[in-house]
Amino acid sequence: MKIKLNEINSFKRELHVAVPWDDLKDNYNQTFNKYMSNYTPDGGRKGKLNSFQREKFETQYTPSIESSFKEDAMNEFYKKALDEQKIQPINKAEITKLEFSKESSLEFIAVFEVIPKCKLPNYKKKYKINTIKYIASNDDLNMSLNELQEKFSTLEDKTKAESGFFINGDFQELDEAGLPILDKIMKNQYIKLGTANFSGDCEKDFLICKVGDSIKTNIDINGTMTPYQVTINKIQNQILPELDDDFAKKIDTDVKNIDDLKNKIKNNIQKSLDQQHKKLINNAIIDFFTKKTKIEIPTSMLDNYMEYIIQDLKQKDNNLNEEDIKKEHEDITQKNVKWYLIKSELISQNNIVVSNKDIDDKINELISLEKKQEKEIKEFYKKDENLNNLYEQLLNDRLFRLLEDFAVNKIAEKSTLELRKGK
Repeated sequence: MKIKLNEINSFKRELHVAVPWDDLKDNYNQTFNKYMSNYTPDGGRKGKLNSFQREKFETQYTPSIESSFKEDAMNEFYKKALDEQKIQPINKAEITKLEFSKESSLEFIAVFEVIPKCKLPNYKKKYKINTIKYIASNDDLNMSLNELQEKFSTLEDKTKAESGFFINGDFQELDEAGLPILDKIMKNQYIKLGTANFSGDCEKDFLICKVGDSIKTNIDINGTMTPYQVTINKIQNQILPELDDDFAKKIDTDVKNIDDLKNKIKNNIQKSLDQQHKKLINNAIIDFFTKKTKIEIPTSMLDNYMEYIIQDLKQKDNNLNEEDIKKEHEDITQKNVKWYLIKSELISQNNIVVSNKDIDDKINELISLEKKQEKEIKEFYKKDENLNNLYEQLLNDRLFRLLEDFAVNKIAEKSTLELRKGK
C-alpha cells in the first residue's frame, strides 16, 4: 500500500492511497466466489456453473461485484492508512477519487479534517486580565429583609383605602362610551396602591373608596390609559413583622438574634457576588486566550456547533429563520469552538486529569452538604450524562485554577449600588 498525505491547510488533509492487485486478489476472489455461490443459472442449480454459465455470470455481474468490493476495500484500507499515519479525522471523509477493476490496483483520495495545532501565548510568564468585584451593600441586606418580612406578613381588613393598602376588586374594562365590554372583566384581582400603574391620578381615584364602592378610573395598560370600573371587594393593610430576635429565630433556627441573621444574610449575598466574580475571572481568561491564540478553526466543527444551536433554538420556536440564527450566533460560535480547541490543548499540555476517586470524593462532598438528599444524589449520578457533566465540571475547575495562578488580575471593587445605577 502506497500512501501520500498532503496538508491543504492547518486542519485539512488529502490522503492518497494506492493498493496493488496482489494485496487485493485473495479478498476479491472470495467476494466473487461468494456472489457466484448464490447465483442460480437458467436451468441449473444454485452455485453450480459450467464454463459457459460462469462466463455469462462474469460478463453480467463483474461490474456490480467490482463496485461493491471497491467500497468495502476502500473503507478497510482507509482505516489502515489512518492507523499507519497516526491520524484521527474529526469529520466524515469526502472521497474525491475511487478507482478499481479486477487485476488492477485500488486507488482513492480521501479529504478530511483534523484537530489543528494551537500556538498558545506565553501565559506562564504571567498575563493581565481586568475584572470587577461587587461588594454587598446595606441596601442588599434591607431588600432581603424586606422580602422576608413580606413573606411572613399578614393582611388586616380595612374599611377605607389609603396609600400602600391592598385592594381586592372586580375590574371591568369600559369602551369609549363608558359602557362595560363583554368578556373583559377580571374578578378578585389584587393591586397595591402607590405602586407601578396604581399611583398618581389612578391612586387618587381609589383613596376615596370604601368596601362595596364602585369607582371609575384610568389604568395604564402597556402604555395606554384604559378606562375601568372597579367594584371594591376588600381593602387590606399589610402588617409586616418586627425585625427582632423572635423574627430572626423564626427565619433561621441556627441564629441567636437579629444581628446574627443580618450577618448571615449579608455573608450569603457576598458569597453569591463572589461566585459571580469567579465567573467573570473565567470569562476574562477565556477572552485572553481566544484573542491571543493563533489557530484555524475546522469548518466541520463550526458547522456542527452552529447546527446544534439552530436545532436547540428551533425546538423552542420553530418559526425562527435559520439564516437569521446563523448571523446572530456567528461570533459566539467562532469563540466557543476556538475555546474548545484551546482548552483541549491546555489540558493536554498541563497533564490535567480527573480520576474516578476525584469524582467519588465530589459526590460524597455533595452528600455531606445535603445528607437528607443522599439517595437522590446517588441516583442522579448513576446516569452517565450527569456523571460526564460532573467530570467536565471538575476538569474545568482544575484548568481555571491553574490558569488563574498565572494571571495578574487587576480587580476593581464596586458597591452593588453602582451596579444598580449601571456604572
